Amino acid sequence: MLWMVLGAVQFGFANEGAKDPKSLSIPEPVVVLSDEIVKTQSSGTLLGIERVSGCFGALEQARQNVRPPEGLLVEPFYQSGQYVKGSFALVNPTCVLGDRPVGKAAFVHDLMDFEYYMYAEFECGCGSCMIYDPKAEYGVGETFDESEALERATEQHKKEYLVYKKQRTQELATHNRQYKVYEKDHRIWSARYSAEINNESVRVSITPSENLKSGVVTLYAFVWEQSMWCGDTASISRTKLVSREIVLPPIAKGETAHVWLHDVDSQASWGAVLHQDDSTDSILLQIQQEADRRNGLQEPQKDLYGLPPALQHRATELPPGTNSIIYDDCCAC
Repeated sequence: MLWMVLGAVQFGFANEGAKDPKSLSIPEPVVVLSDEIVKTQSSGTLLGIERVSGCFGALEQARQNVRPPEGLLVEPFYQSGQYVKGSFALVNPTCVLGDRPVGKAAFVHDLMDFEYYMYAEFECGCGSCMIYDPKAEYGVGETFDESEALERATEQHKKEYLVYKKQRTQELATHNRQYKVYEKDHRIWSARYSAEINNESVRVSITPSENLKSGVVTLYAFVWEQSMWCGDTASISRTKLVSREIVLPPIAKGETAHVWLHDVDSQASWGAVLHQDDSTDSILLQIQQEADRRNGLQEPQKDLYGLPPALQHRATELPPGTNSIIYDDCCAC
């Protein structure tokens, strides 16, 4: 297989954002052409985008060997007593797809004291409690103020709490033993990851169905913000948006150009749009306005995160990254 690395030509910037370490930025990309022919089924250009958690070994060689993380580079996992051992089986230069590590999980010692046990028993919330009654509407029997929860505790409640406390204490002791194994595994894995994995990246792939003599693609990144009230969306927006125009080299029919952005915040939300006769400013305006359009529909769409219909055959976006800001406030009081 023949690979050719080209320096991409920069057209310019739109909304670059503040120059502080936390702001998003789009670095000088690297375009890698592969002559491996892909048979396209559509009449247009195939456009794809992927997160790359990092690369191992010599970067130029690693870019030619892109692999999913399974069995190669998996962070140790722990949740609620469940521990899954990690893997670090990289030998040859490789770039690994996927999200960057989330970091060590905390051990949660969730043992209720008797007061909270009674709150749970009486389904207390917003200052009031209830006694379940299967004959009553919705099972809601007598209601009372939460300050009475301990007064209404019976000897049977106290016995049941002691049983719960003993069982839960034993469970937590088992969980803690698992957690200590996980903690050691994660410490060793993380140290090796920090020492040997570099170049967190985003990769955009472009495969034309016909010879592409020239072309321009706009790459953009943003933070997805969504505000909800009890699960109902109140507002959505793409914030802190930055972009960069890239002039593409000639790409033969079925050939793929991979546009690499190294050392970026892959956990932002990323997208790419192939130009026709429009400008970057007009493209980004359409994308920004699409969030308002979808949120304003009388019949809300299931997916509020999406591209304008006019761009869908020449644009792509990654799912919202872990850097997204999503609020969901709710109170049944």
